[in-house]
Amino acid sequence: MIHALKSAVLLLTVCLCASVQGETVYFDSDWESGDGGWTFDGFLHGSNPYGGTGFAPANPGAFSGVNYWFAPDTGFGATDHLTSPTYVMTAGDMFLNLTFTHHYNLETGFDGGAVLIQVNGGSFNYVPAPNVTDYDQVMDASTDTLGGLEAYTGNSGGAYFTSNVNLSSLVNPGDSFAIRFAQGEDSSGSGDGWYIDDLTLSSSVSAIPEPTALAMFSSVAVVLLRRRKSVCL
Repeated sequence: MIHALKSAVLLLTVCLCASVQGETVYFDSDWESGDGGWTFDGFLHGSNPYGGTGFAPANPGAFSGVNYWFAPDTGFGATDHLTSPTYVMTAGDMFLNLTFTHHYNLETGFDGGAVLIQVNGGSFNYVPAPNVTDYDQVMDASTDTLGGLEAYTGNSGGAYFTSNVNLSSLVNPGDSFAIRFAQGEDSSGSGDGWYIDDLTLSSSVSAIPEPTALAMFSSVAVVLLRRRKSVCL
């Protein structure tokens, strides 16, 4: 019985590891080695400003290292952009995910930030919920670009946190795509701004399966699987 359980655990562990090892990473950076081909309009690059547009405030600084992106909340009724290079989704991959660390202090309901995506050279389109699960609220109609849409707004509390964006329903294998962060403002009131640091953009053949199928095994098998999975990851 024990040998059978170990064999089953090993087989499932191999499957889990294969999904991780099959990941395509398009971009994974904390901005310490350069801007990675990202372009900016209104965003400033912290500490070591590639392109020479200026310095972001030194406090609270970066999540890791010294470099980060910052869009000041000026209340001038404009929109700031931070845009990725164009990538092509790997053939056979089905899941496309964006993960980034950030924090913000923006005029609540009037100044806000959101994620946009361009597919096959078209226009940049807003990425809505449920693809983004942690937007704060719908923006006022006066907000440039993002009026009437959900966005990050208000004060997130000062500490960096991680947001995950599932882009799988918006891009097909073989499509070209680009990501854009947009911070829109109304023409009155202001805040501090939007800070963005560590960022990963990747796709995979399949999502890592949840261990619900292990219910048929004993608790010993579950423990063994978790231990093997932690080694794999």
